[in-house]
Amino acid sequence: MVADVTDETVKTYQADRLKDKAAPKSINDEVGFLLRVLGEQGDFLRIKLRRSRSLKLSSRHQVARAYTSEEKAMLLTGAKARRSRTIYPALMLALHAGMRDAEMRGLQWGRVDLRKAIVTVGDSKTEAGQGRTIPLNGDVLAALEEYFRGIWKSSANLAPNGTCFRLANRSQRIRPGPLRHSKLSGRP
Repeated sequence: MVADVTDETVKTYQADRLKDKAAPKSINDEVGFLLRVLGEQGDFLRIKLRRSRSLKLSSRHQVARAYTSEEKAMLLTGAKARRSRTIYPALMLALHAGMRDAEMRGLQWGRVDLRKAIVTVGDSKTEAGQGRTIPLNGDVLAALEEYFRGIWKSSANLAPNGTCFRLANRSQRIRPGPLRHSKLSGRP
C-alpha cells in the first residue's frame, strides 16, 4: 500500500539490496523509479531523504589510467602468444589508434585501407568520432597485414561489410580503455 512507504522503508530497502550485492547505481535507479511511481508522496519522500542525505547511495567513480611501457609490452607479448589471431591486431589498434571497444568490434574490412595506411571509423560513441580517419603507423600496419593474410587463407569473411574482429560471444569484449588512454595521454 502507498501509505506504507516511508523514508525508513526506503533506507531498509537500500540496505537489503546492498546486502544482496546490488550495485549502488542500480539501487538508486530503483528508488528513483519507486518515488516517481508514488507521485506526490514520492516527492515528499524524496525531499525527506535528501535532507537526511539518504536519497542516493554513493557509487564508485573509477578513473582509467594509462598503462606503463612495461605493462603494454607484457600485454602485447601475451597477445602474440595466444592462439587467437584476433587479440594482437586488436590490441595494436587500441594502443596506436586510440579506438574504442565498440569501434573495433564494428570495424569492417571496407573501412580498412592497407595501401593508404588508414582506418575509417564507422559508428562511434560520439558524433565527432563517427567517420573519422585514423592514420596507421608501421607497427599497426604490419599487425593488420599479417592478420589479413591469415584470414585470407582461412576464411571468406573478407567482404567489405564483414567485420574485422570476429568474437565468439559478447563476453569476449576487447577492453581497450587503458590502452586508449595510453594513446591519448601520449604516455610511451
